[in-house]
Amino acid sequence: MFRSNYAIGDFLLFSERVYDRMFELHNSYVWPLHFVAMAIGLFLLVVAVRPRPRFVRIAFALLTVIWLFVAAVFVYGRYAAINWAAIYLLPLFVAMAAVLLFWAVRSKVPELVQNSGLALLIAVGVLAFSIVG
Repeated sequence: MFRSNYAIGDFLLFSERVYDRMFELHNSYVWPLHFVAMAIGLFLLVVAVRPRPRFVRIAFALLTVIWLFVAAVFVYGRYAAINWAAIYLLPLFVAMAAVLLFWAVRSKVPELVQNSGLALLIAVGVLAFSIVG
C-alpha cells in the first residue's frame, strides 16, 4: 500500500484566503466600473432579445474591449501573480478578442441565432443572472 505524508491541499498553488483576497483587491481596484458593467450587461440583454444590426455590431465591439480588459487587468494583473499557468491563458483571450472584433467589423452583420423560444429564454436567463446575481 502506498503511503504519503502529503494531503491534497499541499498541491494547491494558493490558499482559499489568498484567492478571496485577490478578488477583494481586484473589485476595489475597478470599483466604479461595476456600474458600467451592469449597464453594458443590460444593453447586451436588450440586444439578445431584440437584435438590430447596428446594436449587434456595438455589442461585439463592447465584448471585444471587455475581453481584453479582463485579460490585461485581471488575468495578467492579478491572477498571474498567484497562478503560474495564468500567463498561458493570455493568447487565448487575445484570440477570442480577435474573433469578437472580426464579428464587430465584418461587412455582413452577424445574425444572432434564435432557433426557439426556449433557447432565447435560457440565454436571457443566464445573462440576467450574471447582471443581477
